[in-house]
Amino acid sequence: MYNVPNTTIIIAKVEDRDDDYYQFLKLLKEKVKSEVTKDTKLFHTDAVGLFDCFLNYLPGDAKQHYTCNCCRQFFDHFGDLVTVSPEGKIKSFVWDTAGMPEFFVTAVERLRVYVEGMKITGMFIASKDVLGSPVTGPWKHVSVTIPRALVNSSRLLNAGQVMAEKLEDFKMLMTATRYYKLADLETAVKLLESDSLYGSAACLGVGKWFLQVMSERSLAPKDVKDNLLWVRVATAPTGFTHIKSTVIGSLLDDLAAGLDFSSVSAKFKDKMNPLAYQRKQNPASAGHIRAGEDVVKKIGCEKSLERRFAKIEDITTTLWTPGNEVSEATETKGVFGHLVPKTAPVKADLKIPGKKITWEKFRDTVLGDAIKIEYLVKPVNDNYFALVTAEDEKAPPIVQWDSEDDRNPLTWYVYPGTASSAKQWLLKPGFAKVNAITLQPSMWKSGFEHQGKGVMFVLDGAKDSGYKSIGNALFPATLISELKTISRTIETFAAKAVLSGYDSADACGVRLQGGCTWDATVKVTTKVGEAIYILDRWD
Repeated sequence: MYNVPNTTIIIAKVEDRDDDYYQFLKLLKEKVKSEVTKDTKLFHTDAVGLFDCFLNYLPGDAKQHYTCNCCRQFFDHFGDLVTVSPEGKIKSFVWDTAGMPEFFVTAVERLRVYVEGMKITGMFIASKDVLGSPVTGPWKHVSVTIPRALVNSSRLLNAGQVMAEKLEDFKMLMTATRYYKLADLETAVKLLESDSLYGSAACLGVGKWFLQVMSERSLAPKDVKDNLLWVRVATAPTGFTHIKSTVIGSLLDDLAAGLDFSSVSAKFKDKMNPLAYQRKQNPASAGHIRAGEDVVKKIGCEKSLERRFAKIEDITTTLWTPGNEVSEATETKGVFGHLVPKTAPVKADLKIPGKKITWEKFRDTVLGDAIKIEYLVKPVNDNYFALVTAEDEKAPPIVQWDSEDDRNPLTWYVYPGTASSAKQWLLKPGFAKVNAITLQPSMWKSGFEHQGKGVMFVLDGAKDSGYKSIGNALFPATLISELKTISRTIETFAAKAVLSGYDSADACGVRLQGGCTWDATVKVTTKVGEAIYILDRWD
């Protein structure tokens, strides 16, 4: 281990030597630029004394010439960084001898071997996209540029605080891998996938993720187990590493205790009650409120807490909307208008008997030809939903799948289980026109699979007449990590708030939740005729 005391000698002008120093700097920058992407994760190791190692292995009497405080800071702060391969092997982030000028080859190779033989100590989060000081006065120093996606994006925590959180996440996940048994976890995931536990879809994502972590760890060689765990921590959705404090942890505890299925199922249902799941049961205290106000002020998201009912035009990603036929009344009236071929009217006299079909097959084989779709509203409760969005479209993002460069502030709410009636949603039994079909907003882009999956049928005239009882539908499970610490305050605020925009709300309907069995009847009109389909499951 190299740990030589710092020196503060100023280098002579590099032009006085012919060591290909500028080529050395250029190659380091090019290596990082070609190998590091927005998805790269960087980690600190316990390597120390790197600059002195570098100086000691330079040829001849070059040590004094290359001694520089700016370069030393780069070596000390960033020279130990590594990436991790899919197999768990660590690779130096900076040091590589490929194409390196001969003068620097030995020193760089020593650094590479040294760093790659060390242990990961934490995740690296950058505070800016340039690492090091490229130029001071006439001097050029060691520095590299990384993608902006690797720079700290938290509006509440600085880079050091985020790295400290990641270290705690690693410790919690490590504890969970040692505490729980793989066999119990496999049983838990099978139960969640079987739809035999109430509300299991909300926990399936974290359950499957933890199963991947445990399985990977059980098979990995001893020397890379922790490296792979660090990658899991670096890429984990918010809250996934807190296994012992989640419903999954409670389920695993119940299975480990040998409880029978009826007891496990009952306890799980109590925990998954939508009125309690991931929600604080006590109102915020004065201290919580003050802390909450400080956080919201730092983030600047006061306006983001104001929510309204969404309108159908707020849905930016639809799978289907009603088809429009060209008729004589709407055909082109230009000079070539008489040349537009007439579209044959829809003939609905061909009645195709109803058949059961999965959502995925319906999506892939039916939606493309559908001109009109109707959903059968039954005289029983159903899983009715309403889409909700930000009152101020320019308010900063607070929803996990919303971002400044790709806005999507939409969320949704449903009532516990299927505890709302067609009457409450101003619907009557019979076929209701479908105005749009979309996936739940968390599925409009990848990365939020842990939120579960659901397809939404927006029904004509659907509107929640009981909306004043649900607050403004802000739930901790959908919010950004910066707001985790004040979730009790947000819950108290949300419970007392009221959604605006009720009169213009037209993005409501029925949500078919993935991981459940359904009995949803839809009537589809095509150019051929009508067909009845019974959607029974996702796939």
